[in-house]
Amino acid sequence: MNQIIDRGWELLQRLLFPQQRKWVVRVLVVAGISMLISPVWAPYVAALLETFLGTKMPSTDAAPGLGILVLAMGLGVHLFNEHLERQPKASQETPPQPSPESLADRSSLEDLFSNLHLPSFDQFFAAGQESTFYVPVLHYYFGLKDFVQASEYHLHDAQIESEIGAFHTSLTLALSLDRYFTDTSNPDLQKFNPQWDIDANPEAKRAFETFHAAVNEARERLRKVCRLIKSKYPGFDFKATNRAAIQDMLDYRRRAEEADANTLPQPEFLVMQAVLNLEGSSAYPNLKSLVGLLQWPQVEVQVALDRLIERGFVKHLYPGALHQKYTVLKPGRAYYVDQQKTDRA
Repeated sequence: MNQIIDRGWELLQRLLFPQQRKWVVRVLVVAGISMLISPVWAPYVAALLETFLGTKMPSTDAAPGLGILVLAMGLGVHLFNEHLERQPKASQETPPQPSPESLADRSSLEDLFSNLHLPSFDQFFAAGQESTFYVPVLHYYFGLKDFVQASEYHLHDAQIESEIGAFHTSLTLALSLDRYFTDTSNPDLQKFNPQWDIDANPEAKRAFETFHAAVNEARERLRKVCRLIKSKYPGFDFKATNRAAIQDMLDYRRRAEEADANTLPQPEFLVMQAVLNLEGSSAYPNLKSLVGLLQWPQVEVQVALDRLIERGFVKHLYPGALHQKYTVLKPGRAYYVDQQKTDRA
C-alpha cells in the first residue's frame, strides 16, 4: 500500500512540478484547469498555481469541453515525456563486445606479463643508468624470450607485436654485454668491470655506450607497450600480472634450492664411490684407505665423509680416526645406483 501511495505522489510531483524543458505540459495543464473550474474556485486555484508553480492562470470563458481537450493534451504530452524518460540512454546501451582477435591478444598479453615483473625491470633500468647490471632481470628475460620465440606466438595487433619485438631485441643486446661486468658485494648487482678501461680501450668504450643505449631503448619500448595495452584494454591488471611474475620467480628459486639439496656434490659422490669400491674388495674402508685410493688431502676426505654422514648416506662402525670403518647405508646405495643410471642415460 505504501508503495502505491509513494508511486502516486511521485507521479503527482512530476505532473505538477515538471522540469523546465517540459513547459508545454505546464501550459496545457494550467490552461485546461482554468477552463474547467468554476469561477468560485478560480481565485484559490490561481493563487496555488502562482505560489507553487510561479504561473498565473489565464482567465478564460471557454466552454468546459475545450478545457477537457486542453487538459487531455497536457496529460498526453506528460505521458509521452514519461515514455521518453524510460528509453535507454545512449551511455547506458550495451557496449560493443570485443572481437575474438582482441580477446586472444589480451589472453596472450596476460600470459606474457605474468612472466615479466615490471618493478624488477624498473630496477634494471635504474641500475643501468649507473653502469650497473641488475642480475634478477635475467629470469624474466628468459620468460620474454620463450614467449616471443614460441612457434604459436602471434598477436593480431601489429603495433603491440612490433613494440614487444623491439623491446626483446634491445633487452637482448643489453644483456649480451654481461661479460663486461663483475660481481659486487650485492649478489643482485654487477658493476662495469674497471679492468675494461673505457678511456684507453675502444672495445670497452663501445660496450659501455652500447649497454647504456640498449637499456634506454628497452625502457622506452616497454613503456610504449604498457601504454598501448592500457589504451586498448583499460581494465588490464598489471598489478595482478606482477604478482604472478614474482610468485613464479619465487617458485623457480624454491625448485632450484630443492634440486640442489637433492644433488650430491661431486666430492661427496666420489668418496661414497670409493667406499663402495673398498667394500667390494678385500680392502678395509677406513679413512686411511680412502685417502690412499683418492689421493686427496685427509681433511678433504674427512669433510666429505662428515657431509655424507649428515645426509644418512654413510655411517662409521668403529670410532677412531684412521681406523674408523665406513659403510654405505641403504639410502646411499639407492642414490648411487640412481645417479649411475642418470649418467648413462
